[in-house]
Amino acid sequence: MKSSHRKGQTRDYASNTDFCEVFNQHLDSLYRLALVLTADGEQAEQSFVASVEDCFRSHDVFRDWACAWARRALIQNAIRLLKPYPPQSGSGQLAKRPKQSTMAISNDAILALGGILSLELFRRFVFVMSVLERYSDHECALLLGCSVKEVREARIGALRDLPDSYCANTGAHEWAHARRRVATPHQIAHQGAHQ
Repeated sequence: MKSSHRKGQTRDYASNTDFCEVFNQHLDSLYRLALVLTADGEQAEQSFVASVEDCFRSHDVFRDWACAWARRALIQNAIRLLKPYPPQSGSGQLAKRPKQSTMAISNDAILALGGILSLELFRRFVFVMSVLERYSDHECALLLGCSVKEVREARIGALRDLPDSYCANTGAHEWAHARRRVATPHQIAHQGAHQ
C-alpha cells in the first residue's frame, strides 16, 4: 500500500524532462530575464546555464511549480554572479552602472529593455524582482541579503530613474502612474509628523 502511495507522489514532482520542457517552452522569456538582470550577454548566459544545472539537481519541486522554480533559480544565479548589494549609506561609494553589452540586440529589444538596463545594479535587481516578477519586499530582501527598507527605497529610486520614454515606448503606463504616486522619503517623514 505504501509503495503505490509513494509511486503516485513521485509523479507530482518535476523530473528533468519536465524542466527540459520548461526551458524549451520559455527559453526566450527566461533568457530575457537573465539579460535584464545582468545587462550583459556573457553573464546572462552564465546565469542561464547555471539555472538549468540547478533545476536538474532539484528533486523536491512540484511539477506545477517548475516554471516558477526555473525563474527563481535564474534570479538566484544572477545574484550570486553579480552580488547586487545596496550602496553603503554614508560611504560615498557609487553603485555600479551596467557595462555596455557586447550582444547584438534588436532595436525593439533596446527600446523595451533600455530603461531597465540603464538602472544602477541594485535598483535594477529590485525593480525586476519586485515589479516585473512580483516578489514581495520581504522575499526580495531575503534573496538580496538586505533590509526591506532598502528594497523599498531602491524600488522608489528605480521608478524615478526610469526614463519617461521607456514608460511611453513600452506601454508601461502603470509604472509611469506608480512613479507619480511615489512619495519621497521627506514627504513620508513630513506626513508622519502631522498625523
